[in-house]
Amino acid sequence: LSRVEKVTKEQESRLNGLRQEKESLENKKAQLIQLEEHIRDTERALERWDDQVKQHHTQLKEYEELIAQRSTIEEGYTQFVKTKELCDELERRFRQSVNLEKQKSQLDSKIREAGQSLITDHALAQSRIRELEASSRKLPQLKNELSSLQVQLRHLAELDETLLGRRQASQELLTQVHHLESNKTQLEQEIKEIQEKLNLLSTQTEAKCPLCERELEVEGLKLIETKYADDRHSKSNSLKLNQVELDKKKTELESLEKEVSQLDAGLKQDRASAQSKASILSQSISEAEEAGNRLNEERKRLAEIEEHLSRKDFATIEQRALEELEGELVELAYDPQQHEEIRQRLINLQQYEEPKRRLEEAGRLINQEKEAVSRAEEAAQELRHSLEADNQKRQSLGEELNQLPRLVDDL
Repeated sequence: LSRVEKVTKEQESRLNGLRQEKESLENKKAQLIQLEEHIRDTERALERWDDQVKQHHTQLKEYEELIAQRSTIEEGYTQFVKTKELCDELERRFRQSVNLEKQKSQLDSKIREAGQSLITDHALAQSRIRELEASSRKLPQLKNELSSLQVQLRHLAELDETLLGRRQASQELLTQVHHLESNKTQLEQEIKEIQEKLNLLSTQTEAKCPLCERELEVEGLKLIETKYADDRHSKSNSLKLNQVELDKKKTELESLEKEVSQLDAGLKQDRASAQSKASILSQSISEAEEAGNRLNEERKRLAEIEEHLSRKDFATIEQRALEELEGELVELAYDPQQHEEIRQRLINLQQYEEPKRRLEEAGRLINQEKEAVSRAEEAAQELRHSLEADNQKRQSLGEELNQLPRLVDDL
């Protein structure tokens, strides 16, 4: 039993040892994973630093090449600066010349407009004088036409009196027609009433008066019926005579109204035409009289315009300003051909502008670039040493971890 216990304790001790060894290897496995991640980060950092070293070397080489060409670049740039100053001066003269030419064009335009305006005024004055002379010559004829038209207006006034008489006659006929129509209506009503009485008597069989209810003999009824019949006949004859007279009066009224309407329409048309002509003639006469009064004034105005034109006495301020501008243009002495030649030369010399800027940059930054190269190379070297140590450590951990499968089998 003691031997079994001893073996058991030995097995337990060995098992615990294996477990501790496995745990240690598991920790080393974790360390290896972290180490590999660190190695990858270091490799990426080393790649970036190597790129920076290349970039700095490229920049440094460019700076050194620029410094080697300093004399050529500075000479070309000096020519560029001088040419640019001359070009700027010519550009200033060009802008001033353009401005002066613009002002000159505006002044020329104003002077031409003033001269053209005076010529136009001259033509208008001549045209007005011709019109005024023509209008003034029409005055006697216009007065004769107005006198004839006044005779016509007096005749139209007489016709107005005739029309008034026709209207009065038409009104009297209309009154008679209304009276006859009223009589006609009254007679028709009376005849209707008599007929109703006769109809009533014809239906009466008793010897009574159908109207007053008195006792009558047959002869009495017949006498009354005869009286009503005679009365109806008399009124019927009166109605016929009234109708004949009414038709006659209506015909006369219709004819007279037509005559009045035609006469009135003709008079209105003739009067409107005559009055319109009279108004136009009166206006024309006033204009002709006014034209005669204005002729001397227009002739005087025409003489003044002709004097201004002969002396070129117009836009005097603009003419003086134009003389001054022309003097300024001569003094400016701007030469477009020279300007174009200098502009082309400047374009050719612009190639030195950017090299000059970069040369100044090289002189200012070359020492910094050298220091940057040194720092980048040192950093890359440090990373290589660190990477070499990490790779050795990874190899050592890998060899130790090769025992892990055997240890798992033992467990």
